[in-house]
Amino acid sequence: MLPHRLQVSQTAPGPVDLTLPGTAATISSVTRRARRLAIGAWAAGTIAAGAAGGAVFFQLTAPTAVARAADALHGNAVWPGGHATPGFSLTDQNGHRFSLASQRGRIVIVTFLDSHCTQLCPIEAQELRAVDDRLRPSQRPVIVAISINPQDTPASVRRFVKRARWSGPWYWLMGSQRTLAPVWRAFGIEVVTLHEKINGVTVTSIGHSTAVYLLDRRGHERAGYSVPVLPARVAEDVRTLERPA
Repeated sequence: MLPHRLQVSQTAPGPVDLTLPGTAATISSVTRRARRLAIGAWAAGTIAAGAAGGAVFFQLTAPTAVARAADALHGNAVWPGGHATPGFSLTDQNGHRFSLASQRGRIVIVTFLDSHCTQLCPIEAQELRAVDDRLRPSQRPVIVAISINPQDTPASVRRFVKRARWSGPWYWLMGSQRTLAPVWRAFGIEVVTLHEKINGVTVTSIGHSTAVYLLDRRGHERAGYSVPVLPARVAEDVRTLERPA
């Protein structure tokens, strides 16, 4: 397990208990899953939305200590000097195998999205576009979206990205439940599938926690952000990591 990962525990339904936006967390230990960080989401006090419009709530366990990062990044959690990112290989929207190691030398944003979602995921996608809009084309990070819905397809993700109008390079990684679940766990992302009968029709909803991770040119995690993010601060952090060491 990776160090410095904060637990997200599921409740259905329940409140979202979060630290203040814009603070950075230095985390020593929390609960039995203390070595995983899921930065969680703030949007309207909920985390997640399914394709059918259902929602699942999660409660975020607050960090035990809060302090500004030594390298002045603005994440809700920061790792001065960085630490290793989980290793994995998944299939992208073009049918090619993709690993984060292939992006060494570039600034990368990693996040978790559902192309069928009509609630929070489109909001986050617009925020990521706003990050790109604040940067010159040569500065724009590579966006790596890891699917939380095994029903995502190349066609559905291209429609989603077209609506979001991402202007920088991006990859959307897809797979089965079996191949995606270990990646979710490695990043501390919780995914719950609910089946509910409405007027005799079974409706499936996917609930998930989410986070945005910023990786430096070495492929190390440097900051993690709760969603919704503040695009101006993420863009500033990208510029910080673009500067020569």
